[in-house]
Amino acid sequence: MRRRASRMLPWIPTLLRRWRCAGEEGAAAVEMAFALPIFLLFIYGIIELGNYAFTDIAVADAARDGARYAMVRGSASPQPASSSDIATYVKGRLALGAAAQATVSVSYNPNNNPGGTVTVQVSYPFSPLMPGFGYLASMTVSASSQMTITQ
Repeated sequence: MRRRASRMLPWIPTLLRRWRCAGEEGAAAVEMAFALPIFLLFIYGIIELGNYAFTDIAVADAARDGARYAMVRGSASPQPASSSDIATYVKGRLALGAAAQATVSVSYNPNNNPGGTVTVQVSYPFSPLMPGFGYLASMTVSASSQMTITQ
């Protein structure tokens, strides 16, 4: 009798496993249906934040480069630069796809002579990669840089 009981024992754990797992067949699909939208929104947010940060840094760098360009091309420089020359330079340095959409303004205080200051302001229209979620709207990213004219 003991032999027959020992032969039957390997079947008992298999039956218990089938009973336990019978109600969990679609659990993975339900969990995925809840988790996937949250995960995709998280990834979308990271991508949009990266896009905004890239635009913000590119605009700030262009404003700083424009102020540096104007700083060494004052009225005492061998090649003085006008406001339109500085705006053209800034738009050329702007590392964005539609640099022509940027607005550049240059102001001098009190004038373009050495010792005065130059301020370069750059504005660029930012639009999200995937608009339509409601909480992300188009906005204007702007930066300014001020330096003392040396030449």
